[in-house]
Amino acid sequence: MTKKGIAALLLVVLLSFSSCSTETNEKVGDLINAAFKAFGYKTEREISHEIFDVLLIGLHKRDEDLIRSVYSKNVLEETDNLEESFSELWDFFQGDILSYDDFPGLIESDGCYDHGNKWIDLEGCYTINTSVRSYFITFKTRKIDTFDSGNEGLRSLYIVNDETWDGEEGVYH
Repeated sequence: MTKKGIAALLLVVLLSFSSCSTETNEKVGDLINAAFKAFGYKTEREISHEIFDVLLIGLHKRDEDLIRSVYSKNVLEETDNLEESFSELWDFFQGDILSYDDFPGLIESDGCYDHGNKWIDLEGCYTINTSVRSYFITFKTRKIDTFDSGNEGLRSLYIVNDETWDGEEGVYH
């Protein structure tokens, strides 16, 4: 039986033993997460946080190579002005990082399945507070792409500051 089959069987067994109580459902949820982690599966939130951690360290150190490392091969090959974009980013992002947080409801996914091929995109949204100002960061990354593996990785990165972003609504202009 494959890993996915074992995980699915475990999921069915755990759900069959659960009741309607919140406490039981939380315990079952924890068991399901543990079972999936045991097989190397990561949640969308975990994947998003891993990418954000790289971006955060890259911004802090102003490390262009580190940030490039999470971009997809195709984006790196097809973007003409990436050097200029990094230069603008270093000018735009000011101050020492004091804190950061995600928007729990704004880590989303999208995908396509077609004749055995698929792609899955994740979008993460975060805020970073520095000693100078606050920033809103959102990015899209392609987790899987069996149509073209060169698309796997970061596809877009948007950073706005508190002058152009309404932090209460989580919308940037």
